[in-house]
Amino acid sequence: MAKAAKSRATKHQTFTARTIRRCLITNAPYNPRIIGDDSRKRLKKKLKKTGLVEPLIWNETTGNLVGGHQRLSVLDEIEGRSDYELTVAAVRLPEAKEKSLNVFLNNPAAMGEWDEERLAEIVKEFGDAPDELGFDAADFDVIFENGELGGLFDDKNDGGAADIEAIRKMKEVRKEHVEKSDATEGGDHYAVLVFPSKAIRDAFLRWCGMEPGQRFFEGAAMTAALGKVMRDG
Repeated sequence: MAKAAKSRATKHQTFTARTIRRCLITNAPYNPRIIGDDSRKRLKKKLKKTGLVEPLIWNETTGNLVGGHQRLSVLDEIEGRSDYELTVAAVRLPEAKEKSLNVFLNNPAAMGEWDEERLAEIVKEFGDAPDELGFDAADFDVIFENGELGGLFDDKNDGGAADIEAIRKMKEVRKEHVEKSDATEGGDHYAVLVFPSKAIRDAFLRWCGMEPGQRFFEGAAMTAALGKVMRDG
């Protein structure tokens, strides 16, 4: 008689896929994660388009939701009813471990960071639809080198897409700047301004008497420009 094949399933998978009723899931009262109206709209749009593509994490020991509060809230709104069935990743955890897992799953510092060149290539494929990736135009100002590359994705940028070579060059310049900063003053000594829109950014620069197309300014030049504005009233 042939021996049964040895299971190849990983021993590190600690959840069980279970289909349960929505009424069994309680939002964790301590959940520290919140979502703004704009982000919620993006999430709702994506959920309506693609559906729920990964299970929520539910602790059957306490009945609390561990991961997926925002998705569940939006799903409730889309469903338009108080109870329905859904498949969850069920775990069994004491409350202390549940809390630590909740925070860990929501902690951006534990999720790595973007490879800017690869992300830019993908953004390029989607052209004028950054919302397909969960972004809005302002997000790029923060993601790409703390705002240094956001202008590459402006609607009026030539081609309307990322210039990958420009990203490589910018990263080289920034790396050189950081190395010099570390050697002379022990770290970065620059500041980043993020505006709600390109129009507001350009209006601010014009108010300072500076060229709207510029994206980098010496601190002394900006200080002088602001000083002149204040003196002139």
